Amino acid sequence: MRGKSYKESQKGISLLEILLVVVIIGILTAVAVSSFRETNDKYRVESEIKEMFANLMDARAKALQRNRVFFVRIVPPTGLQSAGYETYEDTNPAPDGNGILDAAGPSSFADRETVRVRLVRTHTIEMTNLAGGSVGLETFRFFQNGVASVPSTGFIRIVSENTRTRPDYDCIVIGPTRVKMGQFSANGGICVER
Repeated sequence: MRGKSYKESQKGISLLEILLVVVIIGILTAVAVSSFRETNDKYRVESEIKEMFANLMDARAKALQRNRVFFVRIVPPTGLQSAGYETYEDTNPAPDGNGILDAAGPSSFADRETVRVRLVRTHTIEMTNLAGGSVGLETFRFFQNGVASVPSTGFIRIVSENTRTRPDYDCIVIGPTRVKMGQFSANGGICVER
């Protein structure tokens, strides 16, 4: 039998092979992290829109149940505070309110805040066709009969800074007599009910 040569007996991995493996692992990690961030942002938008939908339906149901007006106010981002929304029960003046949002006065004279939610800092809220009449452009209300104070069907949309995020639900269609979740269609600039 013939013996092995010196080169055949020296088995191992070269530096070039190690570097190639490290580069491949780095590329795969970068792709996975980027994909994870997009997926995480997508689910965060969906979670926020579902929470908002539940809070809107709760305000509407309470307006019917308590025979009082409930206000929904969209809060734009300011300074260190992120965008969000608040709901108020019309309790000023007692006992049944006056149909006017009074959120800025002292606590004993202001309408009662029922919900305050702030979004993730990279998300904003857009309102389209939901001007609430005399209440203000960022506010609408649910009357005692559950009807919303919107002149026609409009929508609220949560927008992410990550433009590649395409959540299944990212907007809420609001009409005088209905509230439904949907997905924003960039083609028509509308919220398509789902």
